[in-house]
Amino acid sequence: MLAWRCMAPGQVWHAARGLTRLVAGRVPGLIAVASLLSCGGGTPEPGPPSPGPLASLSVSVLLDTLQLGQATRATAEGRTAAGAAVPAGDVTWSTASAAVATVTITGVVTARGIGTTQVIAAAGGKQGTASIRVLPVPVAAVAVTPGSLFLAPGVAKQLVAVAVDAAGRPLNNRSIAWLSSDTVRVQVSDSGLVTAVSPGITSVSAISEGAYTSIDVRVSGPPGPVATVTVTPAAASLSLGQSLQLKASLEDIVGNLATDRLVTWSSRDTTRVGVT
Repeated sequence: MLAWRCMAPGQVWHAARGLTRLVAGRVPGLIAVASLLSCGGGTPEPGPPSPGPLASLSVSVLLDTLQLGQATRATAEGRTAAGAAVPAGDVTWSTASAAVATVTITGVVTARGIGTTQVIAAAGGKQGTASIRVLPVPVAAVAVTPGSLFLAPGVAKQLVAVAVDAAGRPLNNRSIAWLSSDTVRVQVSDSGLVTAVSPGITSVSAISEGAYTSIDVRVSGPPGPVATVTVTPAAASLSLGQSLQLKASLEDIVGNLATDRLVTWSSRDTTRVGVT
């Protein structure tokens, strides 16, 4: 009786008549039998069980709230009926409203208009969605022109205000509210028309979405005693022989310009600088 046992490639274990020997290479008459015996032969070991077929798509976005013009990424994950993750395969992307947001074939979502919409993923006959909300770019500041006013009583002047974002870019179609800090002296309409009422100084503010800018408005009147003298320019550097025109502004305690007062000029060191 012969007993065969698989050894290294090309070797056969042979036992006969109580003798055991290792036969290398081919064994005459046993080639056909040996060729049927090999290490690792037979039925392969089974792999891990399949988690099951695709039953649904789960869609997620990195940011579910965007400002106008911003972008985010959407991803889709396949799920079985038991909730196990499976490959989603080729995913087709779309949105419920392209006016609010658009999405590329790779899932990049871009905010296009104010509102709310759905990002939709489709694969293997299944669909999944995620909500996206688009908000306007917030107002960072309000630019007002002109930057100050000096008016006589009864005179009106139009102010212009523009809402801007953090980069200073104008934001269109933003509401602007106007406010006077002292309506006894200055009044302002809903459109920014400033009317001087009585002498004094006050401020007018332009407000948009919590951001505001205020400017000074002075209303002239019979000036009282001079309280401040402002010389322009405040400092200067001249070469020998050069000249420079200075200007003096006189104001009373409430900011009225005293234009009817005599101004006398003098120099502290006439050996260096003379003034007429």
